[in-house]
Formats: sequence, C-alpha cells, structure tokens
Amino acid sequence: MIQRIQSAWLLLAAIASMLLFVLPIATFSIEGIAFFKFYTYGLDYADPFTAQLEMLYRPFMKYSILLAALVATVIPVLTIFLYKNRSRQMYLSRLTILLNVVLLVVFFLLSDSFAETTQSTSKYGVACYLPIFSIIMLFLAIRGIKKDENTVRSADRIR
Repeated sequence: MIQRIQSAWLLLAAIASMLLFVLPIATFSIEGIAFFKFYTYGLDYADPFTAQLEMLYRPFMKYSILLAALVATVIPVLTIFLYKNRSRQMYLSRLTILLNVVLLVVFFLLSDSFAETTQSTSKYGVACYLPIFSIIMLFLAIRGIKKDENTVRSADRIR
C-alpha cells in the first residue's frame, strides 16, 4: 500500500533532496561581501572577476555531485512504489543513506577547500544540512518497512 507511514518518510526525504537544487550549499565572502555561492549545479558568481574560480570546481566533480543529488532525489520516490518488495525497499533506502552521507562529506570538504583556496570565509547554507534531514527520514522509513515485514511474517505464522 502506498498510504503507509514510510511512504511519507520517503517523500520527505525526496523533497529534502529536491531542495538541494534550489538552495545554496555555501556562500563565500571576503570582508563581509559575498562574491560567490556554491550550488549542486555549480558556482554562482556575484563578481565576473571570480569566474576563474570555475577552474577549481572541475567538471567531473560538478557533474558527479549533480548526478548524486539527482539519484538521491529519484530513489526515494521510486522506493515508494516498490511496496510489494519490502526487502528491495530497505536495500534502496540504505543505498540512499550511503549516498547522502557521501554528499554530506563532499559538501563540507569542497566548501572548506574553496574557502581555503580563495582565502575567504564560508557560511554553510541550509542545503548543506539537508542530507542529514534526508538520512533521518530514510531511517524512519526503514523502521516502518521493518515493522510491516514483521507484521506480514506474524500473519503468515498464524495461518
């Protein structure tokens, strides 16, 4: 059934991952003046002279972060519709947790690397912490899936 509590947790995890495409991961500034923002899809410049910073953000890294965020968004949505295969739901949820942990580490490492390279101060945005929220929602979904599995097994024993 789609109207189970774990479907709500998975949907919230997917929404949190979708917000990664809209909200900045970090904002970098020198002396209080913001000069670029770090998003999952690239760097947003307030100053055209900082366009050379794109060299720091290699295309491989840019597309791999974008792809990982996209996969972290799509898998929970697909997992909702796999309600008949609870073991696959748990596997995909665990995989998404691992992917969110990797995203979280990469966000913090890249933000610190940019700040160090440009000798600026970084301020982490809300998007930097969204993978943590997504991980919590996925843990709650796994707990609900396990509860369903135990209910089905106990019903099979009664027969």
